[in-house]
Amino acid sequence: MQVTDAGAPLDQASALPPVSPMDVPPIPQEPLPLEDKKPVDEAKTSNEPPAPEPAAPAAKSYDQLPEPAIRSMVQGVIDGKKNVEDFNNILCNGAGTKVMANNESTTFAALCNELKEKKGVLILKKKRKIESFKVVRDDTNGNCVKIIYIQYK
Repeated sequence: MQVTDAGAPLDQASALPPVSPMDVPPIPQEPLPLEDKKPVDEAKTSNEPPAPEPAAPAAKSYDQLPEPAIRSMVQGVIDGKKNVEDFNNILCNGAGTKVMANNESTTFAALCNELKEKKGVLILKKKRKIESFKVVRDDTNGNCVKIIYIQYK
């Protein structure tokens, strides 16, 4: 098959030799080498040793107090001897730890505030009294206390 230019005279088009696929040089299959340019940040750090990766934060260690000891500490809140911060090494979420107090969901901070208030009329103010106390621990998180169940008057 020959291609001719319509504007060219016929004798010039026929003067060109036919081109076959064997006459075209093969295309190299290897990719061409790219210039070895490093980003500016890499060039600066290549002479320095790599910075050590930050270590994974160590799992927090919680005090493993038995349930009666924790109940005694809560009684200390009622007596005004303890506060929320005294429980940080026991509770998973500190002041935000979930509490079921008298069958109502609340937080440990709200429970402490409630326990500090004295009940009764102005003349006969009585301290709160814990009737039942139970804790649920989180075995996967250092055995900290994740839920407190408490009944009080």
